[in-house]
Amino acid sequence: MSKRGELAIERKHHGHNCAQAIACTYADCVGADEELLYMINQGFGGGLGGMEGHCGCLSGASVILSLKGESKTKTAGEMKRITGEFKERNSSVICKDLKGLKTGKMLRSCDDCVRDVCEFIEEYLDIK
Repeated sequence: MSKRGELAIERKHHGHNCAQAIACTYADCVGADEELLYMINQGFGGGLGGMEGHCGCLSGASVILSLKGESKTKTAGEMKRITGEFKERNSSVICKDLKGLKTGKMLRSCDDCVRDVCEFIEEYLDIK
């Protein structure tokens, strides 16, 4: 795993929600202020406000891709691709399903979701 992926997981373990961990880890790649990204992503964790909906890692990725400065169409297309790959890999993009909260069967741990999204972002940003 990449150094940034490790950093994102470390941030997740030390108080950042999943969206904050992703966005803050890549702030420098898009010329954004890390503290501002931390605040912007506060409501995305836990599946959007703790409602266990759409995975916060993907929300954080959307913020980073949006700040990259590409066109709306290109950003939306890339998020569609990333979300599709995430769903293909993990069978869902919904936090409660990934965690197995209703079924008791975890599809993917939060750490692994962070790893996956970091991989997708680094591919998009061409980080070696």
